Parts: sequence; C-alpha cells; structure tokens
Amino acid sequence: MGRPGSKAHYFGPCVSQSREHACDLLTWFLARHQHEPVYWDVLSVNSAAVDLAREHGFEKVRTLSRMSLAGVADAPRLDNHDELVFAAAGFEYG
Repeated sequence: MGRPGSKAHYFGPCVSQSREHACDLLTWFLARHQHEPVYWDVLSVNSAAVDLAREHGFEKVRTLSRMSLAGVADAPRLDNHDELVFAAAGFEYG
C-alpha cells in the first residue's frame, strides 16, 4: 500500500469501492509511518479521496496531469474508474 521515496513515504496505490475501506488502509499506512513525512497523490476527480486527504491533514502541493499519445487516429478511449482510485501508484504507472 505504499512505497519509499527520496523525500517521503508514498501512500498508494489504493483502489477501493468504498471510502470507509480506503480510510482503513490509509489509517493502517499512517500508523506505520508515524513521525515520518508522507506524500499522497490524489486524483482531483475523486472528491471522496480529496476530502479524506484533507481530513487527515494533507495539503495540496502539486497538480497531476494525465498524458496521452497525440496523433493516434481512432485511438480507443481508456475506460478509467477514477472514482475508485484513492491513491495513485506513481507517475511511472500512468
């Protein structure tokens, strides 16, 4: 549910069908990293994740952007379920 980074521990990936389960996982992760810096990449379209982050004292420090390959004719649209993503895995995973 997390990974080490150069400046902090990262919460994620976390995909959940309920806010309550995501909160349980977050609480578990934070208990294991007390008194250590923790980063959390939240997709802004998931308002439940944004609210949960604020409730636990997280503040916005950067904005994430998804990228796609330009110039691909008739590329199929990705079927994302961003409402279930409470914490992104990392930029390298898209």
